[in-house]
Amino acid sequence: MLHNPIKLKVLAVFQKGAVTIHDYLFNYLWKNHGIQLDCRAIEQIKPSDADAYDLVLNAICADAWHKDRIKKLEIYCKTKNKRFINGIEGLTNCNRRQAYKIWSKNNVNCARVERVPKKSLALALNMPFPIIFRHENTHLGSSMKLANNKDDIAAIDDAYFRKSTVAIQFKDYKSEDGLYRKYRCVLLGDQVIARHLISSPEWNIHSDSRQADRMDAHLVEEYAFWDRPLHEKDELLRAKNLLKLDYTIADYALLPDGKPFYFEMNPCFSVIDPRAFKREWAYQLHAIHRYCEAYAAFLFEGRGKKSPQKFISIPVIL
Repeated sequence: MLHNPIKLKVLAVFQKGAVTIHDYLFNYLWKNHGIQLDCRAIEQIKPSDADAYDLVLNAICADAWHKDRIKKLEIYCKTKNKRFINGIEGLTNCNRRQAYKIWSKNNVNCARVERVPKKSLALALNMPFPIIFRHENTHLGSSMKLANNKDDIAAIDDAYFRKSTVAIQFKDYKSEDGLYRKYRCVLLGDQVIARHLISSPEWNIHSDSRQADRMDAHLVEEYAFWDRPLHEKDELLRAKNLLKLDYTIADYALLPDGKPFYFEMNPCFSVIDPRAFKREWAYQLHAIHRYCEAYAAFLFEGRGKKSPQKFISIPVIL
């Protein structure tokens, strides 16, 4: 068994039953940097438990869950001069409606968002079509519906509309070649790491949107994204800082002027598909390791330490 000296102890807080930090990132941080990252449910800890750690990483990605518990833990950490990553203000601000309010006042490109808990409110909404409807705090586009007119809204089941339902003004972000492109970067402190680029003829892009018959073209495009200078870096960091987040994932399109149009900022962990690193030549491996290295540096900086400069090209064996 490999015994690493512990260089950094981090308490990562989740809500009970949620997905915790991915095993690959967890093992990478430990085996390559001696970062002991303990994942614990917030329902099962008390604020003073933070005393045993160098810093606390709040990995609950929405303010709707355990708001009071998070706030108490954050306040306790402040009294102990202990770094608390992603405080409650940032979580509240990355709510789609709140993010729209903040960004729209600061000339950040984003879609208008309105809450529509009832179908009658959706039908009365003064918003140009097309309109996307979705439930907040859901991912993968599973709850999204596109309405091109009021008849489309009327056809949606009444039960779909509830407290978490929002209407989002549709932005046609199609490129000149007829494809939609969704970019993802990880933002850690002042670091921006290109994570992936997916293109599709469909506007609702998710992880399954990569078409098998376009895979060669997709790989060329994604490699170019990883390797090019991120000209949008300053804009990404500005949008993150306006929301007062320490760490987040940004999903966005690029407008003709090169500026991002934001779909969301979501402070969840970048999910690493196990298929991407089963072989050392797996095509996403270098992007995954850049993310892992950046995360190590981010955690060390949170304690005022400097992360060793290294880059490992061989997969970490779980």
